[in-house]
Amino acid sequence: MKEKILITDVTARDGLQALSKSIPTSSKLELIRRLREAGCSSVEVTSFVNPQRVPQFDDAKELLAAIDFKVEAIVLIPNLRGLERALEVGVKRINLLSSASDAFAKKNLGKDLGTHLIELDKVLKLAQKEHLIVRASLSMAFYCPDEKEIPLHRLEEQFHFFSSRGVEEIILCDTCSKADSFLLKRSLSVFKTFPRIGLHLHAQNGRELPLIEEALGQGIRLFETGLKETGGCPFNEGSKSNTSTEDLVALLQNLGQESGIDLASLREVQNFYRTLI
Repeated sequence: MKEKILITDVTARDGLQALSKSIPTSSKLELIRRLREAGCSSVEVTSFVNPQRVPQFDDAKELLAAIDFKVEAIVLIPNLRGLERALEVGVKRINLLSSASDAFAKKNLGKDLGTHLIELDKVLKLAQKEHLIVRASLSMAFYCPDEKEIPLHRLEEQFHFFSSRGVEEIILCDTCSKADSFLLKRSLSVFKTFPRIGLHLHAQNGRELPLIEEALGQGIRLFETGLKETGGCPFNEGSKSNTSTEDLVALLQNLGQESGIDLASLREVQNFYRTLI
């Protein structure tokens, strides 16, 4: 029996963050409910980012308080204040955002990478004290438009930072849609001894799917995706939409792999999403 592939759908966070239209909390909750009914057991539900930077998530506390599956609900946490706010409404599982690019850290996180890691160290200490389940997402893990190919020493620094602090799950993110076979192998080689590695790839006109097949061949069993043509980083002009959950589920079906997600139901969720935006 083949090992089940875990897909975390990030539509409710990544798919909504760049929208200028404010989506009601009730509609977000309905989207999350439908994703779970389609078989998406792992969902990133919101972000506790400063609402002045991303107004879409000014209801993060209200939304998380209304969710009754907090152990499976992943919340993006950018800093210590974000975690403190999330703890007020019972967060259990968090995703910490870091970067392999100093230039992108300044754009996306508002500070240089060294300063950001000092902040993340405080976040991780509080998360450990509160017995939270922690995932780390590494932006620009392959290539950066400003810094070009990410140097290996920068990836190694991130590896040692998170592994030395007990983080067992890391997501390598192709934030600018530039990953290729060489860069994929290169980055995965640095993290090969990490307890669990996942991928968050962005669209490349279909070229992301062969990369996923290659990653599957290297033992990767965790992927972050969003509904078709959703997502993309608002702080990076080159960022395209996320790899679509529908495409990944279809690919896995063709390969005889199990995700637990029903493709027909997922397409109905896509139709619902379109009514929101």
